[in-house]
Amino acid sequence: MSEVRINLLNIMAERSITPSELLQESGLSKQTVSAMLFDESKQLSFETLSRVCHALQCEIQDVLLLVENE
Repeated sequence: MSEVRINLLNIMAERSITPSELLQESGLSKQTVSAMLFDESKQLSFETLSRVCHALQCEIQDVLLLVENE
């Protein structure tokens, strides 16, 4: 079985972007960004993904990873 993981911390580190900058650029709530940063989101809307990708200048597949469970 596979599960989807959020790779937001790695992308932000690669681009030297702080959580505050992501909040400002994306217009998302602190709660939403925090949940994504710590991979605690149970579901994400297309709009949220779009805002994150736009703010980080990346693609959806950069943000979401499909990981095989052991």
